[in-house]
Amino acid sequence: MKKIIILKLLLLQTLLVFGQKDFPLNTLTWSISSPWQNASKITLNPINEKKTQIIDGNSIIYSKAPNSSIVSAIKLQDLKLKFYILQSKSGNAKLNLGDNLSLIFDMNSNDTFGAILKNNETIIKPLAEAKRKEGLWQKVELVLSLTGLNGIPVIEKVILNDLLIHSNVLLPNLKSTNGSLSFTNQTGLLAFKDFEYIGFEKKKPISISNLTYTLEETYNADRSFESKKQEKVSGKSAALTTDIPNNFNKYILHYKGDLTVEKDAMYGFTLEHQGTGKLLIDGEQVVGSGEYLYRNPISGLKEIKAGKHSFEYIYHPIYWRPVFGIEVSGADFRPYGLNDPKTLPTRQLEGGIFIDNVESKAKTIRSFLNFNETKLTKVISVGTPEKIHYSFDLDNGSLLQVWKGKFADVTQMWHERGEPQLLYPSGLLTVLNDEIPFFELSNEVQPKSDVYTEFVNTGYDLDEGGVPTYSYNWKNANFTQKFSPSNGGLFCEITSNQNLKFGYTIAISNEITKLSDNLYKVDNFYIEINEKAKVYIKEINGKYYLRTNLTGKIAYTLTW
Repeated sequence: MKKIIILKLLLLQTLLVFGQKDFPLNTLTWSISSPWQNASKITLNPINEKKTQIIDGNSIIYSKAPNSSIVSAIKLQDLKLKFYILQSKSGNAKLNLGDNLSLIFDMNSNDTFGAILKNNETIIKPLAEAKRKEGLWQKVELVLSLTGLNGIPVIEKVILNDLLIHSNVLLPNLKSTNGSLSFTNQTGLLAFKDFEYIGFEKKKPISISNLTYTLEETYNADRSFESKKQEKVSGKSAALTTDIPNNFNKYILHYKGDLTVEKDAMYGFTLEHQGTGKLLIDGEQVVGSGEYLYRNPISGLKEIKAGKHSFEYIYHPIYWRPVFGIEVSGADFRPYGLNDPKTLPTRQLEGGIFIDNVESKAKTIRSFLNFNETKLTKVISVGTPEKIHYSFDLDNGSLLQVWKGKFADVTQMWHERGEPQLLYPSGLLTVLNDEIPFFELSNEVQPKSDVYTEFVNTGYDLDEGGVPTYSYNWKNANFTQKFSPSNGGLFCEITSNQNLKFGYTIAISNEITKLSDNLYKVDNFYIEINEKAKVYIKEINGKYYLRTNLTGKIAYTLTW
């Protein structure tokens, strides 16, 4: 098998709108009239759309009428949008960004779902396939700049289901951007919810002035920030900068000044630095960290009244080159920096190591994996030529996550020392769980078994296609699990050498819906039972478990 490792340059995104981490967006209101309606829940059966269940309420807006449109209550402008849409299998809809610019959501096309339509004739296809199956909620994020680059409108980013599908798309010769933000449902069912936005105005409502600084030498880079207790360097500064003449090797830089705010509002502040830093307003810390950060942005929010406030910024460069920046964001303006731009230079282009495609046979990679804020250390990830991939916890025997499309980002495994040893999925991801799936029928709420002495992985074997079968021993019984690509999903086969004693957890979720005798919707994916099995839903400690008795061999297919 030819080994394909693609080395790429990750282009730096010059527009930082998605850099603001925590600032809450505004809720967008819509004027509802027939055929558009409200609902609290929509459950769509992907096999039989006639069995779609709709519960009255106010959190969802939907229409089943062809060629029906709904217009938002805001004026079209420079915008950041975030929302979720749901469509039936026959669904075809557009999000209209004025009269001559749209995003296409056609469930019958992977190539054009999420495509940009300009002047009703030019289609700009997405960079990646990121469409979920019909009846599942699709997450959409978008940033539009009508003022653009040198007057040329630009779609800065479109992110679909957490995958970047458009980046800095210039729109020359766009006939006009007149009109409103609206949806057009052309065929099938279209529903949307949680529509939020920020409308950007050209303003900078917060400024700093009357800056003074104190520069104090420290003994070393220790977190105690111990001072040498000698004469300090102090003075006035026209801007937040590290460009202060001194002979210190290690130091703390402490700025003080005035922060002038134009109106009462909630504001977001994002720090990016090499070292440690913290921001205080009126003596209260808004954001900061004592951890050593290498340009990892951290954010905080603060409600601030109009007028003048005290401002402090304390920075310690540790052992890296001095670099820092302070960005402010709000509900009606673009994020901008309060620091001297030279103090936060453009990042260097970072190299990336990717395995985009797997040829001939499945490829297995052992790695660490960040999962639910825990670093798992015995994980195997399997990529297949069919572009259906998964990660599996060898200790717990749990299917952690599945994804489709490109395989993996292995930069942190194979670049230089590869110290983090972390693998990241590159495609459309669905996260599952890390619990041991096997249980005794006589004790369904049993505590977790010890994976070294009780529930023990006895190895795995590869078939001719390179796909592993995992073996386990527990309570004098043997179990196997195998996961293979099948019809755009993952076919899962489970065996046991003892009947009527053990069960298997197929899925865990906050919500599980039975759509038919053999089809279940679990959060944002489907489980189809492929063989006759006694499947049931059980609630344990506020979570729902889709389970079955282990009677020899069971099989199911997971699709998303």
